[in-house]
Amino acid sequence: MTNTNGKKISDYAKEWHISADGKALNIELRNDVLFHNGRRLSTMDVKFSIDSARSIRKDSYYRNALSSIAKVENISRTKMIIHLHRPNGYILRTLAEVPILPATVYHDSLRKKRGPIIGTGPFRLGAWDKRNIRLIRNQGYWGKKAVVPVIEFVFEPDAARAL
Repeated sequence: MTNTNGKKISDYAKEWHISADGKALNIELRNDVLFHNGRRLSTMDVKFSIDSARSIRKDSYYRNALSSIAKVENISRTKMIIHLHRPNGYILRTLAEVPILPATVYHDSLRKKRGPIIGTGPFRLGAWDKRNIRLIRNQGYWGKKAVVPVIEFVFEPDAARAL
């Protein structure tokens, strides 16, 4: 998010404003952010992700950190209001940490052990098995293009061999 003085908070928002009483956060999302499956990011995805983070285990970090949120209201595909129970100076930082997931993909499968991996980043999942994770440059990435075309993580359980 960027506020009127241009300070970077998160890359998904075009701009944001806090109400005079500090109890509402008005956000306008960028229009050019795409998920790896080609679908545009919308307030539906942001609301789903925030609501999901707020509903997980009672003692979870996100549930506690987002406890000042009363409700998330979608105004349009790119505009939303996050209503707070009370002003919270940390809410912007916390919101910047919440992973934003495509609601249409994860709505029924968020709690499954393993499902589709769809995000918005400069790399998309190419392959994943017991020993390797292969990330491939996302050609449709909306931000600065990754210079490296492929990243591969190899799991080696033997520490000496890994070294």
